[in-house]
Amino acid sequence: MKQLTIYTIPDSQLGKKVIAHAQATAAEVQVVDFTKTPLTETQLSKCVADCKLAGEDLISKERYENTEFPIQNASDEDWFKLLTANPVLLRYPIVKCDGIYKLLKNPAEITFIK
Repeated sequence: MKQLTIYTIPDSQLGKKVIAHAQATAAEVQVVDFTKTPLTETQLSKCVADCKLAGEDLISKERYENTEFPIQNASDEDWFKLLTANPVLLRYPIVKCDGIYKLLKNPAEITFIK
């Protein structure tokens, strides 16, 4: 069993499911409220690299619509700045295990920790 850290926002139903699934799977689970302790821009950069995604993939489009962020030509770094300034925009829970980040769109994806 491994130790893992889950970064999620408190009102995320998916986040709650990921936490429950992780607690049944892993020896140690640390849950971090992303709205209070977001990842740094450097950590977010590693996250998208580990997941082979773009910065905008971290952002909830539904919540994003309430911001004044210019979407045209935004770089990954711009998206990271937006997310660190507005952590409620986190789209999916982020799990860190053995120094590797994974964006979980489904609680069953937690099986990557085995």
